[in-house]
Amino acid sequence: MSSISALCPFCAQNNTRATRECIKGISIEYVMWYCQECGSEFAMPRKAASSEYYEYETPVLRWEFDVVAAYLAKKGIRAAVLDIGCADGSFVGYLKGKGIEAMGIDFNENKIERARAQGLNCQRIDVREISLEQRFAAITAFHVLEHLEEPELFLVQLKHKLCDDGLVFLSIPNPRRYHLFFRRDDPDYPPNHLARISEAGIHSLVERTDYELVWCRLEPDDTGWVRAMSHTANRLLDLLGIRVRVKASRVLNPPVKAIAYLVSLPWVAFWQLLPVRREGYTVLYCLKKKG
Repeated sequence: MSSISALCPFCAQNNTRATRECIKGISIEYVMWYCQECGSEFAMPRKAASSEYYEYETPVLRWEFDVVAAYLAKKGIRAAVLDIGCADGSFVGYLKGKGIEAMGIDFNENKIERARAQGLNCQRIDVREISLEQRFAAITAFHVLEHLEEPELFLVQLKHKLCDDGLVFLSIPNPRRYHLFFRRDDPDYPPNHLARISEAGIHSLVERTDYELVWCRLEPDDTGWVRAMSHTANRLLDLLGIRVRVKASRVLNPPVKAIAYLVSLPWVAFWQLLPVRREGYTVLYCLKKKG
């Protein structure tokens, strides 16, 4: 396998290698690849989950909601905003409360129905094939890019839906987030996340799709001691290969978790007390079309 390379979906280079990380999906075994040019990781095959997979709960309020809403207001954008991957319409409703007219699209029918039940302008449309005639002053895609099979095509499609001076707001999991000191999130694997996108990977993708980066902002970290202890204890049990069994047992779970917490305490204390800047889960990019 080491003699085979795969094209990186972010920098379009084939200086890549397969890692030892294999993830078994429902009917597919994914292998993670690492790009030695931009530092991004991506799954092969690049096969996204179906819409039914995304029935899990989505955040009612994300950090980036307030950041983007404030910037839209600053730019005088009060209408023609499209939220891609809107789920049950949390951001569309948030903007409505701020006096900004928006619509949302998502390919999960149940979530769109919940959004409509709240009186929100949301439609069931596949985010990979945005069949809308309208052009928008701003398009948001919060934690969407890492789920897509063809991120480059996605960004190219967005350009055709933007007004001449329109803005695109993309958020992705921060590859340098403090959280990764403890363990990777369970959803951060295929078929949910098909990629772990580096800063260099985003910059290359933005350049190749003829966008200009306006600004980039990082979410502040909010991983307190309790959360850090929980993540580290779970990571320890993962490494021992017993977390699933422990979690399923009412007898084993309390004592084993208590031991894992005690073993994890020195390591967590070390990282918590380091005087370094801690970056949060999300990195937010604002883009505009070149020219």
